[in-house]
Amino acid sequence: MQIEIDFDVFKALTLRRESENVSYNDVLRELLALNRLVTQPVARNSTESPIKAFSAPEGISGYAYRGGFLPNGTKLKALYKNRIYNAEIADGCWVNDDGSKHATPTAAATHITKTATNARNFWSAKRPGDGDWQRLNSIPNPIS
Repeated sequence: MQIEIDFDVFKALTLRRESENVSYNDVLRELLALNRLVTQPVARNSTESPIKAFSAPEGISGYAYRGGFLPNGTKLKALYKNRIYNAEIADGCWVNDDGSKHATPTAAATHITKTATNARNFWSAKRPGDGDWQRLNSIPNPIS
């Protein structure tokens, strides 16, 4: 199956890829909030190995994503144009300090920057019980 897109859409999707290992399908899944609470591995295509998918640990609510899990109550912050922006994970959503709710870290970052943003580099997180802030892309995955 092929989907026709114009150059501007292709460019925007490309900017949202965090690395060459992230497929366009991965980007679309994040934008459409289809990667939340996934419980089975998702194959990118027949020549690549499956993406390891993650789900919430039993009895804990929060936001599950390809890179790990952030429980409700996780504090988030980002520095953009000399201003600190805050957010929190509540009911599995990203809630920015202006009260706006977003299904993904990318949507929350894009709301602030008004442009395509690598959300895993944009946000730092402090989960309940964490001592220090960590860049979202460096938080070890607690789910095996």
